Amino acid sequence: MKKVFLILLCGLLGLSGKGFGQGLIFSRTMEAPMLGPAARVVPTPDNGTAVFSGDSLQVVKLSPCGRVEWAKQYRLAGYKTLPGAHDMTVLAGANGGFALLTRVRVGGDLSAPLVVCLDAAGGVRWSIVLSEPTFDHYPYTIGQDQQGNLVIYGIAVVGTAGESFNFLTKISGTGAVLWSHRYGLGVIWGGALNTSDNGVLARTGSRFIKTDAAGQVQWTSSVIARRDDSYYAPVEVADGYIYSSYAANNQQISFYKIDKQGRLLWGGRKTTDFLNRPPLLRLRPNGHLVGVYNRRGSNGNSHATLVELDADLRVIRQRSLPAGLTAADLCLATDGAPVLMGRLGAGSLFLNRTDTAFQLSPVCDTVLAAPQITLDSAVIQEFLTPATLPFAPTTQAVSVTASAFNPTQTTLCAAPLNLTLGPDTAFCDGAAPLLLRNRRADLFEQYRWSTGATTAAISVTQPGTYWLRATINCGLDTLTDSITIGRTIVPAPTRSLDTIRCSDDPVLLDARVSGAATYRWPDGSANPQFLAADTGRYTVSITLDGCTRRVEYHIGECERLIMPNIFSPNADRLNDRFVPIEMRGIASATLEVYNRWGQRVATTNDIRRTGWDGTAGGRLCAAATYFYLVRYTTVRQQQKTVKGYVELVW
Repeated sequence: MKKVFLILLCGLLGLSGKGFGQGLIFSRTMEAPMLGPAARVVPTPDNGTAVFSGDSLQVVKLSPCGRVEWAKQYRLAGYKTLPGAHDMTVLAGANGGFALLTRVRVGGDLSAPLVVCLDAAGGVRWSIVLSEPTFDHYPYTIGQDQQGNLVIYGIAVVGTAGESFNFLTKISGTGAVLWSHRYGLGVIWGGALNTSDNGVLARTGSRFIKTDAAGQVQWTSSVIARRDDSYYAPVEVADGYIYSSYAANNQQISFYKIDKQGRLLWGGRKTTDFLNRPPLLRLRPNGHLVGVYNRRGSNGNSHATLVELDADLRVIRQRSLPAGLTAADLCLATDGAPVLMGRLGAGSLFLNRTDTAFQLSPVCDTVLAAPQITLDSAVIQEFLTPATLPFAPTTQAVSVTASAFNPTQTTLCAAPLNLTLGPDTAFCDGAAPLLLRNRRADLFEQYRWSTGATTAAISVTQPGTYWLRATINCGLDTLTDSITIGRTIVPAPTRSLDTIRCSDDPVLLDARVSGAATYRWPDGSANPQFLAADTGRYTVSITLDGCTRRVEYHIGECERLIMPNIFSPNADRLNDRFVPIEMRGIASATLEVYNRWGQRVATTNDIRRTGWDGTAGGRLCAAATYFYLVRYTTVRQQQKTVKGYVELVW
């Protein structure tokens, strides 16, 4: 039996307690029999991945750190799988699982789609064949809509009569056919996307069919450019769909964008010098696109390259792998980290996972110049109207059995490991906690501190000896280091840190401490004393024996509210309004005025400027004694009330 090596050059997430933290880089080989070069990779809900080979009906489930959790090959009773047309999707929902799509021989020279539904552990839930007499089927993609139904897209041909069509078939989560439709838009290879409006956008070459949830055509569009081969499924963005194609000479890749009605955007296509056929684009949570392509290095070698693009195809970042690795497929893990797969040599496969920032190991990273993307407006667009023809495929349950196999793995392409917590030091008491972490750039999967913590870094506030044990390569490599921390105490100033300013004179702040300390105030002055000219917060940094303590002084307004006992609103510009004589340390206040019978005659929230002008309801009030109530909030958020009386005279 032929054996193929799968190489995992993974930039993984470090295990941190129950979750994952920093990105880690390592690589593995995986030896698996008959895992074909056209395998697919998909993300799994646990932040891992699964690899599917439709030719041999093999699935390998990998953990987030790239280790094989299970590997199964599925065998059919009475059917033979055919190469070249297969897909895999991860099932949403509480139970999870996978749906496999491949092509099987159904008699003579005819073929039909086979769908196998698996649970999360690879157990077979159900499987069916969808066939039609006289038609030879080529299924391309399988996806899941918002109701959990599966949508299959492909083409079917009859060799003798020359009849051909595109088809969409929707089946329920239990394998029942809900509907099937034919569309006469050509039989070039293609793929389909389940859209956000619960419809489908199917692509056959340079032509598109947009349907609703029932498979009825909403619009079709054809976008044609010279030297362009196109059939990869698009990705949906906020204002339309973006898809890629490649030139016939395998030296150039093009990108197109159409809006939600199929109209071409950008005024044409955008092209760049990526090599070979591109995989599907993927959409990151931030709205950017990720693709994995092959680029020519300065030495002429081809390098598999991860590229992140914004919605207008501006390059955000890229990372390239060493020469000899040819990209073929891409998915995004649940944390957004790209996972790429491709070929190594004539038939082996590799699977690479970076962290979410595309970081790779120094021994795996190759620096290439940023790709240049240019606009080509020589593009033709037209709209077609294909007929929608329902049909009823023949369904037949298939007996599928699973047999386990055990791939072997070896670590490769790993960076040299370094772990050091740094030299022994003194803990600066009274300052911020001391952060302990690996002082080298190397990151690990698992951490265990002497404190019992499992994070990549810890904060400590007490002197002592601390050690860290870190593991990588799923526990295959372990390093340990320790650090001893003493104590240095920077005393606090003995003078009060909070004071009240009740006049316009500056306030003297005294930060003197015992010992040969240095001082730094906000204005850069280095004296131990500081004259504060206004209220607010003032911070001084006191440094002693290499340790710094930050001390904060708070100068608040002196709280004072003095109300007059008489006022004369006679428009002589003297004492015309009933407002405070002095008001300090008050954030907000309301004033209420009552007559001798307890009736409220005035109220205001602007006590400082508006106050009371001696009127009630627009009319002048009689000269008399009135009573007031002031409710206010201090700058320290205290609620207070002041009552009194005022004499109104004219």
